[in-house]
Amino acid sequence: MADADTGFHKIIPTLPVRDVSASVRYYVDTLGFTLGGRTGEEFASVFRGEVAEVNIYLRRCPGGFTPAECFVMVTDPDALHAAYARRNATVVEPPRDTGWGYRQFTVADPDGHRLHLFRHLDRA
Repeated sequence: MADADTGFHKIIPTLPVRDVSASVRYYVDTLGFTLGGRTGEEFASVFRGEVAEVNIYLRRCPGGFTPAECFVMVTDPDALHAAYARRNATVVEPPRDTGWGYRQFTVADPDGHRLHLFRHLDRA
């Protein structure tokens, strides 16, 4: 029996962070996200897009953790890179064409989580 289309539309990663306030400031002030909600210093939700197409949960985790990586599809990685550079985002990889068919660049947040911002090369 084949799986029917169940209407998957979004995934919301939860990233562990050391300092919720510092992470919110970076995502909002530097990366242009909007604060969706917050529970003190334990949890926050940030998003981009009219219906929060990109949504990230930030949960305080004072212990050690391994930084995560997320791939986020965007319309124009070069223009976004230029905007992020003006805002002093931590760009760890400049825009480039990849061997797997993406135009992408990568930023890191204060906890080392990496966002790979990309578009498909065949959809330029």
